Amino acid sequence: MNARKEIERAFGLGVKCAAISISNEDLQIAAKLKIGYTEQEKQEFLNTIDVEYDAGYGTQELFGRVWLNDGTWFSRWEYDGSEGWQHHFCPKIPIELQ
Repeated sequence: MNARKEIERAFGLGVKCAAISISNEDLQIAAKLKIGYTEQEKQEFLNTIDVEYDAGYGTQELFGRVWLNDGTWFSRWEYDGSEGWQHHFCPKIPIELQ
């Protein structure tokens, strides 16, 4: 699975900010997209997470939250070998993303 392609879908819903990490035996990536980001910052964020990860059975590799302009957010979940994104109402945005 490609993390960038997965997150790009959310931009059609109006991304306000995001914090994503990818962690496995081969790589450790952390990317943040702050409120008020520019198009260049958005592309840098997407380029940083443009990696393949294993979304199959086993340990979760993709983590994060994506806040949307409508006050909702997505978080990454894993349970018993399955994983995906869950849509929630928006919590307070951390200071490091403001």
